[in-house]
Amino acid sequence: MKLKKIVKHVVVLLAIVSVIPSMAMARPGKGFKNDSFSGPFRGGSMSGLWKNQQLIQELNLTETQTEKLKDLDFAQREKQLELRNQLETLHLEMRKAVAEEKLDDKNILSIAKRISDTRGKLFVQRVEGMLEASKLLNDDQLKKLKTFQFQKKGRGFRQGRGPNKGGFGDIRN
Repeated sequence: MKLKKIVKHVVVLLAIVSVIPSMAMARPGKGFKNDSFSGPFRGGSMSGLWKNQQLIQELNLTETQTEKLKDLDFAQREKQLELRNQLETLHLEMRKAVAEEKLDDKNILSIAKRISDTRGKLFVQRVEGMLEASKLLNDDQLKKLKTFQFQKKGRGFRQGRGPNKGGFGDIRN
């Protein structure tokens, strides 16, 4: 009977240890820009192109396009604020649950699922924003953007910051 209890605690601790690194990557300002759909700036928003003067010139963006990208960027950020705050609250809940003397497996797994769901919603919002931004560019601008991305050795719009994951793939092909 005692062996079962020990095994149960070991399994729970292993589950927690495997969840903590993914939680660290999900923290706002830390891990969001490291996923495979990150765009030019924090949060993965391709609409952040309006901040990059070199890209504005390379793509020959009009003032209207730049302004629409700027508006879209701020709208995306506002939209994600609630989910990011919710995610931070869930991380705090997880830390509290793990710090308890007696671990509540159901509660910990429930919190882990809610963290995963929230991260999924953030990802979908980033992809939606990326698709919205791509609609503001014409086909020639999208081609130039992809070319610019590859010239930067796959680092995308982030101009050398972070890992090799700044692209947006073939979103309209």
